[in-house]
Amino acid sequence: MIYFRLSMFYIAYFAMVGVTIPFFPVWLKSNGLTPENIGIIIGFSTLIRAVLNPIFAHLADRSGAHKVIIIALTISSIIFFNFYFLSDSFWTIFCVTILFAGAWGATQPIAESLTTISSRKNQLDNGKIRLWGSVAFILVAVSSGGILKHFGS
Repeated sequence: MIYFRLSMFYIAYFAMVGVTIPFFPVWLKSNGLTPENIGIIIGFSTLIRAVLNPIFAHLADRSGAHKVIIIALTISSIIFFNFYFLSDSFWTIFCVTILFAGAWGATQPIAESLTTISSRKNQLDNGKIRLWGSVAFILVAVSSGGILKHFGS
């Protein structure tokens, strides 16, 4: 059962990454942001992940509450992501991106730690668990590109 749950996490996480990494800048441009604005938003989202990921990962490792923290960060991410539908300016998109990146970005390193711990404890193949995330990324990125081509940004 743990193999299935971890695999499903990787599918969900990397499906989201398969859309956001290649197409988030396209969406930003379609909302009227300049290349400079897009660079600032992407740069600060990377910065916030670089600052918060180790903090959340340390908290998860010290407390042993990996699963609880991943669930809390995922729920927060879903809430923050939905604010994009209300965002229509550089500053609102910037703020939503910082909130979303801070929560969503931290789930993956904590999941890596949980997967490693679970793989050792239950003698699971870590590579096979992560494989599903890679498959999801490829399928979603390719299909999203097709959807974007057909419907536009």
